[in-house]
This record gives sequence, structure tokens and C-alpha cells, in this order.
Amino acid sequence: MINGMCKGKFSCNLKQYCWLTSLIKSFNVDIKTKARVFSALDINKFVLDPEISSTYWLVRKATVCLAYYGGLRHVETMNLKIEMCESTPAGVYVTHMRAKQRSDKRNSR
Repeated sequence: MINGMCKGKFSCNLKQYCWLTSLIKSFNVDIKTKARVFSALDINKFVLDPEISSTYWLVRKATVCLAYYGGLRHVETMNLKIEMCESTPAGVYVTHMRAKQRSDKRNSR
């Protein structure tokens, strides 16, 4: 992108300066990295932490358990509503819409 700007404004190709290219690539800015995935140990440590046991944190702990053990994506977790939960004698059922549909992938080709 920088090279394109320099070519357009100054008619100068930055590729002739090899050291400049390597210097720019050495910067760690704006490099997208994937987030580390939480392990079951991390989740259990958070859920069982006695320091954070208020009702505020109880809701967040329940959401984390539901998202992690239910295999929900971030978007699916953010779209959860209380109306999607149904309590029965067998347990609590949560209905959600999938963020990514397999049929969407087939139709886009």
C-alpha cells in the first residue's frame, strides 16, 4: 500500500530499497493474529473462582459454559436471548440460529 502511494505521488518505486521493505515488514503493527482458544482448564478456573460469585458474574459464567460446551460461535453467543431458553424437568434447552449455514456455502459457489 505504501509503495502504491509513493508511485502515485512521487513516481518512486520503493521496491528498489530492499532494506526499507524489510524494515517495514519488521514492524508488528496491524498484523492480525488469531486469539488463543480457551481450554477446559481455563473455563473451569473462571467458573470455579470464588472471588467472582455475585449475580452479575453468575450470568456471565452461565453464558461462558453454554457457549464453550455448546460449541457456539461468538455471533451465536451474542445473539442469545432469554426467550430462546426453555426450562424442562430434563434440563434447559436453548434454541439458536446458526451463524453459518452449510447451504449458504453451497449456494455461493
